[in-house]
Amino acid sequence: TAAAAAASTALSTLPSRRDDVYAAVVAAKFGADASLTPRDQLRRDYKQFDAMRIGMSSITESLPALVARCCGDDGGDGASAALVRHLEAWRALCGVDVLVVMAAIRTPAFARQLLLYAPYEHRG
Repeated sequence: TAAAAAASTALSTLPSRRDDVYAAVVAAKFGADASLTPRDQLRRDYKQFDAMRIGMSSITESLPALVARCCGDDGGDGASAALVRHLEAWRALCGVDVLVVMAAIRTPAFARQLLLYAPYEHRG
């Protein structure tokens, strides 16, 4: 029937529309962190596990990009030291012993990077 043919034609275009919507969502998700401060990136997708006092932040840019973002906050001692200050401030604010940062990146394939931050406390 004509209705079935029209429905078939309409349905045949859905995958490309679905792909376009998916591409737009992924672009928005992975572009969202570009304007965020390091603290806001860590806060955006944060989970905490109180039984072990572990906090987990998910970000959508690479760890080197996060380090580079800290350059403006380096206080003259380098981006790595600035990153440690951001991590320590966020860990202390959340009241956890260990902070995990999971980076989800597309370069162009999807990949993950993991950073584990647990400050050393000398007990001597």
